[in-house]
Amino acid sequence: MKTFESSEVRARASGRWVAILEDLVPELGPALMKIGRHVPCPHPGHSKSTDGFRVFKDVDENGGGVCNTCGAFHDGFELLRWLRGWSFPETLERVASVVELSPPMRHVQGPDRGRKERRSVEDDARIGARLNRVWSEAVDPLCNQAAPLQRYMDSRGIDPQSLDPAVCRYHPELPYWHEGERVGVFPAMLARVVDVAGRPVTIHRTYLSRWGAKAPVFAAKKTMPYAASRQLMGGAIRLHPAPSDILGVAEGIETALAVHCATGMPVWSAINTRMLEGVQIPEGVEMIVVWADKDRNGVGLRAAQVLKTRLWTAGIPTAIYLPRGRIHADAKSLDWNDVWCATGSKGFPKARRPIAASAA
Repeated sequence: MKTFESSEVRARASGRWVAILEDLVPELGPALMKIGRHVPCPHPGHSKSTDGFRVFKDVDENGGGVCNTCGAFHDGFELLRWLRGWSFPETLERVASVVELSPPMRHVQGPDRGRKERRSVEDDARIGARLNRVWSEAVDPLCNQAAPLQRYMDSRGIDPQSLDPAVCRYHPELPYWHEGERVGVFPAMLARVVDVAGRPVTIHRTYLSRWGAKAPVFAAKKTMPYAASRQLMGGAIRLHPAPSDILGVAEGIETALAVHCATGMPVWSAINTRMLEGVQIPEGVEMIVVWADKDRNGVGLRAAQVLKTRLWTAGIPTAIYLPRGRIHADAKSLDWNDVWCATGSKGFPKARRPIAASAA
């Protein structure tokens, strides 16, 4: 078994626990879709009561939750040991594999602050080198080699020429890992995630099949690790340059591109609901339109409302647009890409300047 330092793994996992738990314990899906609310207990030895378990509201930071029978688990390591029966070293190794952290260098006894700092710098350098290597292996999304990505875009009603090769690229053979095991190699769409200053932070990956669908894997969309010296929260995938007037913000890349196709508005992808809540808007943008997902559990709208409240407080007029149609019986949500595919631009409202902070 590989040896990892607890402090290193904890630092790397902080702020990423939702993705880690989704990867290592898929049974936690219902709880992670309803953060802070009670759901059936995922423990295999417990009865499936409707309100036996919940994750804490700060689960993404610490990974904790509480079982009505067994009590509280204050962080993700305790929760994983309880659900999986792993030892602490095994839990460290599993979490480290998800955040793609390499085992630290062996150290001797004595003062080691400088050594830890060197390890941190070396780890950041290793992550940066891997991000650069993966990006350099990718090609322009319009080249002949990128046919799977072009088919995927076509299936979502999006012209592949909408992809800016400086932001989105195609990787022909990207390894996919799950629970520390290499599952296979798949084509992938890569998207550059930048921070509020526009500096590259990490790469978002959408794994694809050869025929242009999402790859048949546990989670087709993943974000690569990023250096501890960089800040992901507040960042976004800037699919279009920042305008001086109206900027749109959405969760998914495909949703953002569909809105742009329908309205001509520049739109950024915030990747997920938590990132949507915290996205930072550069100076000079006069108004924000949040193109929210319509989810059965309402999480997309709630995230949009959190962002709207924060931006209004900062003096930035913000409107929320939510799809008006019904969620399909076999779907969890309805987003603006669904609207685009079903009705074209006719299903989209025209952006107007909101007149009050309560406007939706």
